[in-house]
Amino acid sequence: MANKVLSEVFSLAGKNIMITGGSSGLGAHFGKLMASAGAPSVVLAARRAEKLEHVASSISTKFPECKVVCVSLDVTSRDSIKNAFDSAEAELGGEKINVLVNNAGIANPKLSMEVEEPDWDGLLNTNLKGAFFVSQEACRRLIAAKQPGQVINIASILGLRVGTSQVNYGVAKAGLLHMSKTMAAELSRYNIRVNSICPGYFETEMNFDFFQTEPGKAYLKRIPPKRLGQMEELNGPLLLLASNASSFMTGTEVVVDLGHINATL
Repeated sequence: MANKVLSEVFSLAGKNIMITGGSSGLGAHFGKLMASAGAPSVVLAARRAEKLEHVASSISTKFPECKVVCVSLDVTSRDSIKNAFDSAEAELGGEKINVLVNNAGIANPKLSMEVEEPDWDGLLNTNLKGAFFVSQEACRRLIAAKQPGQVINIASILGLRVGTSQVNYGVAKAGLLHMSKTMAAELSRYNIRVNSICPGYFETEMNFDFFQTEPGKAYLKRIPPKRLGQMEELNGPLLLLASNASSFMTGTEVVVDLGHINATL
């Protein structure tokens, strides 16, 4: 790698990338980023077909050289997961997904004494169970085809530090980080790498309303960054993990939070 120019080291040539939760927010941004960085194909996967098509159209218009595929995916259903990969491979002429970005997720902030069983099950089924079985499906297909690949799990600093009213979300993200490490240890023999990104607070449709309120503005004043992250500030870490520039990285997490979790207690 030492003799390669940076453009080759960070190249996405030959990368068929699937992004779950690709219909909005970070997922939509990631799709555009991968296309702009030269990925030959990007598969956007989510439940909301109309929104997926809108994102796909915006990517194809700007980056016509990138093949953009939309597939219906409910990460809480194993049948849906299998069908999504079947559909993606069919659209890609039988080629495998060799970079998976597990981004699908929901939030449901509640104090621990207010969480009901549906709150717990619904969030963990999407944010943890779903991410595991999507990863498993992708990796099983790569192993069968004897091909290398990468899994990038979008975790959170809430998987590393405690946040009030986030017990189920924090548990899911902490579990996702441990899942990543376990899978990384087991899959390295197949040349499949598994890493995570732990973003701080970034503005998305999931949290936009809260940070427009007085409590939300007051919270931003208290934390070290003093602001929300901009989506573009995740570009470097994601491209690092999606490319062969991270060829000696697996089972680790990249924290992107401008020092938020370094706040004194």
